[in-house]
Amino acid sequence: MRPYNPATRGANAVVADGLILPDTAQVDPGVNLTESLLTCLLSDGESFVGTLDDCEAAGAAVLELVLGLDNAFTAPPVGKKVTPIDPGNLPEELEDLADDVDSSGVAPANGGKAWKKTTHDCDDFADEMERYLQGLGYDATFTVVFDINPDWAWWKFLWEDKLINGHAVADVRQGGKVIWIEPQRSSGQGGVGINMDADGDGKVEHASGPGSSATDDAKRIEVYDSRKACEAAGRKVDP
Repeated sequence: MRPYNPATRGANAVVADGLILPDTAQVDPGVNLTESLLTCLLSDGESFVGTLDDCEAAGAAVLELVLGLDNAFTAPPVGKKVTPIDPGNLPEELEDLADDVDSSGVAPANGGKAWKKTTHDCDDFADEMERYLQGLGYDATFTVVFDINPDWAWWKFLWEDKLINGHAVADVRQGGKVIWIEPQRSSGQGGVGINMDADGDGKVEHASGPGSSATDDAKRIEVYDSRKACEAAGRKVDP
């Protein structure tokens, strides 16, 4: 991929490889930039430099896309890389995880509530599992995952969602690695150790805040301390 990085950068600024940075952009000192900065063209002829989300929010066209340059949608995934834990080879600290997932009573197969749109759907299941496992002493957190819409294009943002098929699950961290849990399934149904490695590279790339760029292949994965933290960060989990 051809980078386009002529922007002015302050001292100790770090810019991820492959990003677009117009020559009018300024990266402040000490900033760790992981999203392209684009030239957003407004209908009145004015322009400003911002992220793809900024352009969309303002109803602006993107000069770099018009010119056919590399863009944030096709740039290398950004985020944190973690190694998933093999459910068939759990570390000693997680040897009781499957039993604890089942004893939580969250999944319907384990006596939990049935799925019900909005009032008791995936984010509620994930929230219940995360809080239960935290109470047992696990380092559990809350994950949301989306597919990147293959039919999306920057000029369709008014009628096509870029992120589709949103879902929430729980996860547990141990020794710098992570295992993901589908709280709507029992351990016998494969709920412990679901595959989140979309590109099959042995790592799961995820973000720690809202955004629209892919993190792992054609998926966007975001991990938060809890559902409350997810919502506080601005990621809406219910209609």
